[in-house]
Amino acid sequence: MGLKEFEIKMATVNETLLTAEEFLKLGPDELPEHCELLEEKLVEFNVAAPLHGLLCARFARHLGNHAEDADAGHVLTNDAAVVTRRGPESVCGADISFYSYEKVPRGLIPAGFLDVAPELVAEVLSPTDRWPATLMKVAEYLDASVKVVCVIDPEQHSISVFRIDGSNAVLHDSDILTLPNILPGFELPLAKLFG
Repeated sequence: MGLKEFEIKMATVNETLLTAEEFLKLGPDELPEHCELLEEKLVEFNVAAPLHGLLCARFARHLGNHAEDADAGHVLTNDAAVVTRRGPESVCGADISFYSYEKVPRGLIPAGFLDVAPELVAEVLSPTDRWPATLMKVAEYLDASVKVVCVIDPEQHSISVFRIDGSNAVLHDSDILTLPNILPGFELPLAKLFG
């Protein structure tokens, strides 16, 4: 995956190559407000619209409530960093991610990047997102050993589910999202997400 595919929705901030750790150490006055590290280059993206935030919150709430009730793991939001590649290094900000307690122990997550991939990442499409760039990001997550990537499409009222085994499905309003290999018993009727 090359940076050019992402330039549809993002602009390169500078040509300085950074490692994931150097990226983490940059202060707020050295970074654009919304950026990721792709192939060791900083790229900037647009701020999310309110609908994007609402869908992220609803998905994270349902996922988090189940994870807490099942004592299963951590749910992270707000573009929490996922290191997707080392050499050249890439760090993506996941809208929502889930890490089981088997991967990341109970309690506060340590400062810095996690050295494991989440089991699940969910991304909400924004009006400026394009499917070719989104599919590149899905591939980046799957290549980093994320087991399931969900792409939530507000316009279509759908969730595209991509699995590390190569299978995928598209769910709509009347369907229910389940994650039996990650969170047994989790069920999210899409009508609750989009209603």
